[in-house]
Amino acid sequence: MPIICDKQRLTKNNYLGTPDLLVEVLSPSTTAKDYIVKMNLYMQSGVKEYWIASPRNRSVQVFVLNGDAYGENR
Repeated sequence: MPIICDKQRLTKNNYLGTPDLLVEVLSPSTTAKDYIVKMNLYMQSGVKEYWIASPRNRSVQVFVLNGDAYGENR
């Protein structure tokens, strides 16, 4: 789920640019994809924060872009 902070980048059908924050809600079938594929894509795209919410563990991991890599914010 993208969080839109800059409404000026919204068009009728799209968002132009990179969201500042993305939140993924884990499901058993997508966990590996969320931690590997999507995280790398978002990192390369310059998404500043990536949150992974685990309903099963009732937790949220917060990753913050530092340079060209994510670090976990504790």
